[in-house]
Amino acid sequence: MLCLLTCFGLSNISLANKIDYFSLKEYKRYFFDEYNKYRYSTVENNILESFNILKVSNEKKQGEIFLDVLENDVKSWNMEYVFYVKKNSINNFLSIYRTDILNEVLVDYGFKLKHSKYMYLNEVDLGLVLKSKINEYYLNLNAVHNFSYNFFDFKKYNIKKEMYNINGAVNLEANIGNNFKILPSINLAYIYDFSHDFIDQNKSLIKVKKGFDISLGAGIKLEYEYIKDFKLKIGSSYIFSKIIFKKDKYEIFKKNLVNDISQNQIHMVSIYLNANIKDIHNIKAILSYNKSPILTLSYGINW
Repeated sequence: MLCLLTCFGLSNISLANKIDYFSLKEYKRYFFDEYNKYRYSTVENNILESFNILKVSNEKKQGEIFLDVLENDVKSWNMEYVFYVKKNSINNFLSIYRTDILNEVLVDYGFKLKHSKYMYLNEVDLGLVLKSKINEYYLNLNAVHNFSYNFFDFKKYNIKKEMYNINGAVNLEANIGNNFKILPSINLAYIYDFSHDFIDQNKSLIKVKKGFDISLGAGIKLEYEYIKDFKLKIGSSYIFSKIIFKKDKYEIFKKNLVNDISQNQIHMVSIYLNANIKDIHNIKAILSYNKSPILTLSYGINW
């Protein structure tokens, strides 16, 4: 009997309708470990994009926006290419969006196409981007929402699977100061899995259950802005996020998996440089750290 349990990947017996992650043999934990890393990275990426990468493309001070309305001098279309790399992951995306003024609020809205390469996964995202600058209340709002297609290829254990999810993040930021700024913010991120099931290398049925993970956090930026013939921003930031709602994600041997070692918190620090030349060219460089370094480079153009 003990031999039979070991062959099926169990090191001890779970009597309830739950099974402990640590009761599984190491090779049985493999998929859960890798998928948890992917989920954590997805939340991290979305928070990074909404907090540091996605910015209103046409930065204006209080009052300038009204002159632009009168003179019809708002750049209407924007395109941005972003590349960021970290340990075991390369991400790049192209976003195209339009700038409008709605009730004296500067709004960018559009879509992005993103490709990510992880150690054992290829991901393609089709995303919606919303960026707004509410001058009257000195607020910035950035949001990104993605539909993600993932293809897993765990060659070590001969696991191949196509999966889908919806994910995103929203960041609301206060804009305090003139040339030297303090920007406190709050953020919310989510990932929703559709249900999936597949057979692993030992012919065991694994189910990824549908449902949300939701995280809530806060951040702060210290930023200096230099304005002459071009605009230059230099700053540093810190952001924290913690999962506040988490579903039971997996089922194996027809039991819910508990105590899996998914990570629940993000602590990210960054230094960054943003340059806007003639209100047309946008250049960004960001160096972040959250367990490992993340380098972000981007170029955008307004027309």
